[in-house]
Amino acid sequence: MSGRVVVTLNDILKAKDRIKSCIHSTAVFTNSTFDARYGRKFYFKAENLQKTGSFKARGALNAVSRSRFLLFLLVDISFVVQ
Repeated sequence: MSGRVVVTLNDILKAKDRIKSCIHSTAVFTNSTFDARYGRKFYFKAENLQKTGSFKARGALNAVSRSRFLLFLLVDISFVVQ
């Protein structure tokens, strides 16, 4: 086992669908000074404009939504333990 994770376009589309109700569509900015300095076009995705003000919102929501079944199991187990 190489430990590499292969992400397919289908994986990305599924993740997008899972988190779409919780995520803003954020702007993409450019900066002509930056472009001129480095001789190429740069694009900056403004993830800090998410509802959470965080760069991690997409990944965290996707991880939690994928683990929803596990979370329900944990909740059910906690009720049994009490």
